[in-house]
Amino acid sequence: MRNSAILNLNRTKCLSVLSKHRMLIFILLSYVAGIVLGVFWLKNSNAIYEIAAADFDKFLSARTGVPFFKVFYNSFLSLLPVCLVLFLCGTSVVGVVLIPIAVCYCGFDYGICTGYLYKEYLLQGIAFNSLILIPCTLIAILGYVMLSREAFSFSSNLLRVTMPNVKESNIYSSFKGYCKKFLLQILIFVASALLETVLTVSFLSFFSFK
Repeated sequence: MRNSAILNLNRTKCLSVLSKHRMLIFILLSYVAGIVLGVFWLKNSNAIYEIAAADFDKFLSARTGVPFFKVFYNSFLSLLPVCLVLFLCGTSVVGVVLIPIAVCYCGFDYGICTGYLYKEYLLQGIAFNSLILIPCTLIAILGYVMLSREAFSFSSNLLRVTMPNVKESNIYSSFKGYCKKFLLQILIFVASALLETVLTVSFLSFFSFK
């Protein structure tokens, strides 16, 4: 009886945690769904394969034989468009629909890159992904989730204001808070870009993609 009560209590706690963070979980699942879609689409589409190859060549050219701060700049610049898209989605009433799509696209982009590396370079591709891409991608995912949460929340508030019989709220004050939180969370992507730069500068010379 006691064990059953403990199991029921643990289950209740787990359900409570999942309920409180269901939006974050949904965003994370959107990213994972994008990865799965990207990997499987790459296998069945020559056009996607060519896009992945071109993207990876661009990645290498922006980080090979260039100074440390230039690598950092290129890395952060590659993350910035998604940050801006998520920010703009949050300022729209349709952002609640667009935000998961944007995050799914980020996962899709990483999925086709991973699939290309594994298919084209086998063990070397796996090593490159594990050593350089995965660590900084994990930090970037945290950034996507945090930015998406703020964007989703502000977009929901905008949508709520447009509903009839809803009291007006101070949107301008909320928008200032939204911008401040976004600027602070950009630091997550700075950390991701910095880690990628350190790993790339340290280990890229050990790989040969010819």
